[in-house]
Amino acid sequence: RTLSNGEIWFSLSEGVLIYDGKSFRRFRDIPEGTQVCFIYEDPDNHNIMIGTAKGLYITDRKKTKCYPRFNDNDLGVVEGIARDRNGFYWISGHKGVVKFDGEDAYPVNDDVLPSRWTNNIEADSMGGVWVATDDGLFCKRSSDQHFYPGLPSKINRPVGSLKILGKSELLVGRG
Repeated sequence: RTLSNGEIWFSLSEGVLIYDGKSFRRFRDIPEGTQVCFIYEDPDNHNIMIGTAKGLYITDRKKTKCYPRFNDNDLGVVEGIARDRNGFYWISGHKGVVKFDGEDAYPVNDDVLPSRWTNNIEADSMGGVWVATDDGLFCKRSSDQHFYPGLPSKINRPVGSLKILGKSELLVGRG
């Protein structure tokens, strides 16, 4: 993940490696040996959110807070993070999608959206949220109450990754 200050943060099987353009260093504010699955920088406050096998860590580079409910026994390990226009974080992971306000987290229960193995999540410029899952691609526009399939059911197959490109394109990685 390339951050707004130019640093590159690498997620590793044990921790985070930071490259500042000249040298490498380790991020020391998470427990030694922690598997890191996802790194996200909030575009507004520049806090960094680190999804790990031991919880979600949020740092402002001065202090780091852990949200331990993000593990496989509770809300699920974080695999993706997106922020919507209203300031809510949408988190994809091993146990479905979770909506997070920065302090409290709530599982998203939706009849259409899978409750397990959501691989990645993105917010588009129109306020929509897109989710890559083992069951296919799903979307929720900002005006919608619920998610719906992002592709016709005949071709809506497992999606491993997705990325919003510009204002109107969606890159979808499928097997």
